[in-house]
Amino acid sequence: MDKLPTQLKKARLKKGLSQQEAADKLQVTRQSISSWENGHSRPDLYNLKLLSHTYEVPLDKLVKDNHYLDLQIESDREEFLRIFDLLQQRELERVQKIETYLLILIVVIGLIPILGLITSTYAVCQQSYKLTHHKYHWLPAAVLTGSLLINGLLAYSAVVHHWLNLTWY
Repeated sequence: MDKLPTQLKKARLKKGLSQQEAADKLQVTRQSISSWENGHSRPDLYNLKLLSHTYEVPLDKLVKDNHYLDLQIESDREEFLRIFDLLQQRELERVQKIETYLLILIVVIGLIPILGLITSTYAVCQQSYKLTHHKYHWLPAAVLTGSLLINGLLAYSAVVHHWLNLTWY
């Protein structure tokens, strides 16, 4: 049984307020107060809190043993959970989109050193061929080999760590 209308009217009268005075304090219409007290409609949770404060009655006393309010709270909870799931799904989609852009950026940035290594390999090979009589003719090839090894290890670690989601500890 819905006891809220009776409890609202009783609390208002105990406080000594007319419907219009209560409406003015709550910044609602007098018809809203009348509708709530006659059981034609129910105040939302925000207005229930204001009613409790205005009438100086604990909120739990107003809503005690109120089946309809329990249903409204359950309905609000389900709506909140639905909206929360929707927001969580949108956030996940946004994160996946960012991860995709970052992956594309990593691939593009990863291609730059590879292109640099290809051109420097060609240059080193050409220069080494021309400088075979110089005593340090092996130095550009050694530097290039070291660069290739470091670049390969960095590429391997990026693939293992980010794409395969493996950890090293």
